[in-house]
Amino acid sequence: DGDADFREGGRAVARVWLTAAYLGLDFQPVASVNLLLARLRSEGPGAFPSRAVAHLRRAEEFFRAAFPEVEDNNGLILLFRVGHAPPIAEGTFRRELSTFMVK
Repeated sequence: DGDADFREGGRAVARVWLTAAYLGLDFQPVASVNLLLARLRSEGPGAFPSRAVAHLRRAEEFFRAAFPEVEDNNGLILLFRVGHAPPIAEGTFRRELSTFMVK
């Protein structure tokens, strides 16, 4: 769970994403599950409404069944889906680089 581990994990995700693009596959990050489970572990159930905790516990069960090798201290970086998908209807809004620059 250290900074260097997350940097290396980010590099690994980038390599997988670029390889998927090279192979003509679509890549969709799905970060909410691991982020919410990390918050549940670090802040406890009091950080969420009770109904949400029940859903998160169920999601955690499915996650642990699918990825038994991932433990709480293994610093999960990102879940993602890879496959073929129809083109998106609209692109994402990107600000011009010049709007971020301060003179």
